[in-house]
Amino acid sequence: MAIGADNLLVWMYAQHFTTPKGDDVRWQRWLAAIYRDTTTDMCIQKCSQARISTYAIYRILHFTITHSATVVFTEPTRDQAQKFSSSRLRPLVEQHEYLRKRLSGGTELIKVRPSPKGAYRSHVHFRGTTGEREAISVDADEIVVDEVDESNAPVVASMETRLIASKWKRRLFISTPSVLRYGINAYWAISDQMTWLWRCPRCSREIDPVADHYRIIDLERRRYVCYHCGKVLDKARINTDPQLSGWVAKRPGAAMRGYQITQAMMNYVTVDSLVEAQALQKPRKFENYWLGIPSDEGVGQVTRAMIEAKCWLSRHPRSPQAVGRRRAMGVDQGDRIYAEVSEIDEATGRSHIVDLPTTRSWEDLYRLMNQHEIECCVIDARPEVRLARKMAHDFPGRVFCCEYTNVHEPVRWTTEERYFIQANRTQALDAAAEDIAAGTTQLYWPSDDGIDCEGGGSGGNPREVIGGFIQHWENERRLEPEKADDLPTWKEVGPDHRAHADVYRKIAESRIRGKPINELWVATAGSRVFTPSPALADLQDPQEGSLSSRLFQAPEEELPAAPKADLGRPPAKTLYRGRG
Repeated sequence: MAIGADNLLVWMYAQHFTTPKGDDVRWQRWLAAIYRDTTTDMCIQKCSQARISTYAIYRILHFTITHSATVVFTEPTRDQAQKFSSSRLRPLVEQHEYLRKRLSGGTELIKVRPSPKGAYRSHVHFRGTTGEREAISVDADEIVVDEVDESNAPVVASMETRLIASKWKRRLFISTPSVLRYGINAYWAISDQMTWLWRCPRCSREIDPVADHYRIIDLERRRYVCYHCGKVLDKARINTDPQLSGWVAKRPGAAMRGYQITQAMMNYVTVDSLVEAQALQKPRKFENYWLGIPSDEGVGQVTRAMIEAKCWLSRHPRSPQAVGRRRAMGVDQGDRIYAEVSEIDEATGRSHIVDLPTTRSWEDLYRLMNQHEIECCVIDARPEVRLARKMAHDFPGRVFCCEYTNVHEPVRWTTEERYFIQANRTQALDAAAEDIAAGTTQLYWPSDDGIDCEGGGSGGNPREVIGGFIQHWENERRLEPEKADDLPTWKEVGPDHRAHADVYRKIAESRIRGKPINELWVATAGSRVFTPSPALADLQDPQEGSLSSRLFQAPEEELPAAPKADLGRPPAKTLYRGRG
């Protein structure tokens, strides 16, 4: 057996491996501990410049050289994966004869053998996550996902099925975080949460350089100061002294090992640079890239309080159907089929959501079409493309399949396939969220006797039905762009099928109304996302234009500040916060 076959750090020391800059990995105590860790299931929530990509490379090489195994390494896109292979891995191989004699291949596939003259027994695949089957076409013994938060979440989740037949089932997730409970932070939350703690040399109190950052940083003197006794802290001395710093698990015994890495741990990062970054960078960017933690700064969200304040929850008689009101339906596909049925009140401009059924049967959707006399229905095109298209063919001119693409307008009705439409995900979610914030979307407890679909809808529990709608919207977070020429994005932090069914319902209504989408969704034009609106009673004059086109002409107001007690930094504004 090769020296260090069961220990990465011993193996690297035996082969005289260094970092790409020629440094010994042991010169940083916190980093050496990660290299020594033999845990097979690991996530690393990190700041920038943490040198964790080098760790990932050596971890892969050690595993594939000392074992007969297959590793799948992913980046958000195929191009990024190939660049990583050519610019990060290839130079490292060329520097060391030991690796040159054992590795062969290009930027997409590396073949590995245990000895210079042995047979190639291991393989490393470099893939992107942009396509549905991009990274899940081969079985694996280890998956390494770099930049989890920028990757395609469904593909990352599907990758774990590649490990089913493996006896090792090794996983490594690496990323700079973005928002709470999303991506790498979701893995971190279920891990043992290894945190690098300091001990004050004077009072011996423990200090968390991440959670306590805003309390221990002295911006004027540009020093770290113990917030218990006031002693100036020398982070270089503390980080190198085993008596004053070390890794501590916040959730000992968890199945997954998780590391939190912040720039305060790095002796090659000065306090001056941290102070300057805190002063010059936006709070969210500073917390993501310098502290290595998720941030809610600049994050918009549809909240429970907003829905309860703006969307009236009451019983709505729907049998027979109200005269002059036309019905639409939106359907999102997931683990089940989530539908949303609405009536359009032309007199007020409101959309009345009158049914929220959930089912596993496409036959139930056909019954809903007939029972509610749906005039227009928009269905999520994936994953069951064939069944969605069949339903569109069975209801020509009434059912349309929708797919999110990078179109410039909120919705594009294509001419090639009359039943197929495209939507801009961000603009479509913006528009649906604006309707909730303005109160034009109204919720009613369904009261019809008829289809009893599982998990909600007619005959279900009203609290579960409405609660599911609210929870799915709360699981959507809107991130403001960091640069002026960038676009905002929505990220899901949990199940969000009801939110997308709401979007598809709104698209269906736009066709029934016969109005241009941009006129109906005036809020999506320009950079303004949320403008508090006056009372609905003051806007219900149909002679002065549609309600939707007038709601967003109200003057902007300052929103109440959201508290940020956990970090101590100044409070931030939260978008889509109802005024109650």
